Amino acid sequence: IGTDEAAFVLGATGTGKGTSINKASAGFYTGVVSINAGETVYGRGYLIYIDNTTGEEHIIYSQTVERSFYWVAQAAYDKYSAIQNPSESDKEILRKLREFLNH
Repeated sequence: IGTDEAAFVLGATGTGKGTSINKASAGFYTGVVSINAGETVYGRGYLIYIDNTTGEEHIIYSQTVERSFYWVAQAAYDKYSAIQNPSESDKEILRKLREFLNH
């Protein structure tokens, strides 16, 4: 998809649709992506809403962001490092991330 925002829409090849369990006006959604060392991942948020007066569905897209594998690994490491009582699985993920980031 690259950075072509026109091609980076719901239903396009290589895109996924996620639903937040939080219906509040503020919140976040996290998902899982597969990415290999040296690759770049692209992300874009969207909001789907229905106009109560017309019944029409509308989609609002955010700008596309681009992040390197290293950036994603560092962000994951920071998140897992903040866990108060990490499980054995969390500790293993941290170990692998630390190993990658130290190379």
